[in-house]
Amino acid sequence: MTTDYAIGLMSGTSLDGIDASLIKSDGRDMTRMIRTAHLAYDSKTQDLLRLAIRDALQKNSPKDTTAAIEEAAYQLTRLHARTVKILLDEADIRSEQIACIGFHGQTVAHRPDEGWTWQIGQPELLASLTGIDVVFDFRSNDIRNGGQGAPLVPLYHRARATESKLTQPVVVANIGGIANVTWIGPGAKSDRAIVALDTGPGGGLLDEWIQMRCGQPMDLDGTNTLAGRADLGWIAKALSHPWFELPPPKSLDRHDFSFDFIEQSESLNDLLDFTTEDGAATLAAFTAACMERACRFFPQQAERWIICGGGRHNPGIMNYLKARLSAPVLSCDVLGWRGDFLEAEAFAWLGLRSLKGLPLTTPETTGVDHPVSGGVIFHPLK
Repeated sequence: MTTDYAIGLMSGTSLDGIDASLIKSDGRDMTRMIRTAHLAYDSKTQDLLRLAIRDALQKNSPKDTTAAIEEAAYQLTRLHARTVKILLDEADIRSEQIACIGFHGQTVAHRPDEGWTWQIGQPELLASLTGIDVVFDFRSNDIRNGGQGAPLVPLYHRARATESKLTQPVVVANIGGIANVTWIGPGAKSDRAIVALDTGPGGGLLDEWIQMRCGQPMDLDGTNTLAGRADLGWIAKALSHPWFELPPPKSLDRHDFSFDFIEQSESLNDLLDFTTEDGAATLAAFTAACMERACRFFPQQAERWIICGGGRHNPGIMNYLKARLSAPVLSCDVLGWRGDFLEAEAFAWLGLRSLKGLPLTTPETTGVDHPVSGGVIFHPLK
């Protein structure tokens, strides 16, 4: 089976920057990491993206765009092109050698129950600037066929877990702004041996709390989280939200659980009276509790949990996970995985699958009617 070079690009809900991964893969099982790169957003870009997200959350359709959204899409795309150049230069690989770029874009609103999701970016421009075929709009075909359009990484989680020969059942979890989990059972080649869902807030609420209280983008090294005491009563009240009772597959917008959600709830807005440290500890423990709550949907308890994404860098979150889960909790780094770039890897792999017409999602991962491919291919202008 042929293998190809592909690049994956991811700009997550934390708005910290662009993650890029260069892989070589057959789009099925085998994946070899070649190089990674990260381009941090400056404050001006972050403000532009926040303005675009604010505008998008007030709209009823991706067709209802604004000048701020269009400007953000343009600037975002140029930065993605710069990241691709950095990656290729550092890897000493020519653009002609790359089969495709899997370009996720920036999610500004996710409304699958209304039949749409919105990732901004200009794939035609990216293809023109890089000279490489670009695969974009990974989620829409899934939604058109009855799916949630998210999470999109479970099949890649399964491929990596299988490649690493992990004993199953195992859970691969990603803690970004929103957390998601993939339960992989025995017989992992079968789509039925997988359960996937968003679990609730990842690091998003905690980041928002630290920004509000400290003016910092995150709780670096878990300093505040480790110094505080979690309020278990507050967590219990937060977990009473009916969303947590919905069976998977299910997905969230980054802003479904935000400080608007807290401030509008009489039972939860007392968090605002907590100390910085106690609030941080409570929100970190809430992330862990949401992930524990997902266990009720697994056919069997996992033998271990593999944690990816930025949340694994917070020792407070990791400690709460270890305390709540009835199985060993490991950072994916111990497996040699590049945990900060796993989603970028996934979109490179999904881009290759799109080129080959292979499924990106299944009923077990998003609730789609049947396994479907997705993505739209944009070629460089001649």
